[in-house]
Amino acid sequence: MQDIFLGRQPILDRNQSLVAFELLFRSGQNATANVTDDVFATASVIVNAYGELGIQNVLGQRRGFINMNAELLMSDLVYLLPKNQVTLELLGSVEITGEVVRRCIELKQMGYQLALDNVTEVNDQIKPLLPIVNAVKVDILRLEADALPRVVDALKLWPVLLVAEKVDNVEQASHCMALGFHMFQGYYFAHP
Repeated sequence: MQDIFLGRQPILDRNQSLVAFELLFRSGQNATANVTDDVFATASVIVNAYGELGIQNVLGQRRGFINMNAELLMSDLVYLLPKNQVTLELLGSVEITGEVVRRCIELKQMGYQLALDNVTEVNDQIKPLLPIVNAVKVDILRLEADALPRVVDALKLWPVLLVAEKVDNVEQASHCMALGFHMFQGYYFAHP
């Protein structure tokens, strides 16, 4: 039997109750990502989580956030994922084109949940997706202290769940809680 590696990092609500996991590619027992190919990494996560380990063993009744680049988002591979248990997480590297927006609308109408990853500003590029996505993950480590409240206030204008990602300490967690984030993820809570 071959060794199978998969990272999962908890996503917690405001009461620090577990609500989801982000499923992450891992290349070996040292728990490192070493991602050189986004498609391969996500395909490995899908095969390991859904095929080898069994989704019930990986997620239980929780939702799984799975990273998607543009190629995977546009592919039929998405249809293999159970829409009632996954959130398709658009990587920050995805160029938001008209084709990507149309695909997101199609997937949303089919019942899939969508999230934007690594958001650091509300700009014209992501605005077409804000009425469509269910969640926005804000990368708090890439924002200056005075910029974070502005980003949160701008996102509160949209019907999205706000996820503070890369929360590494109690001060950051408290600050994000005070700003009104709905969910939290980061090393402060748990490593993958």
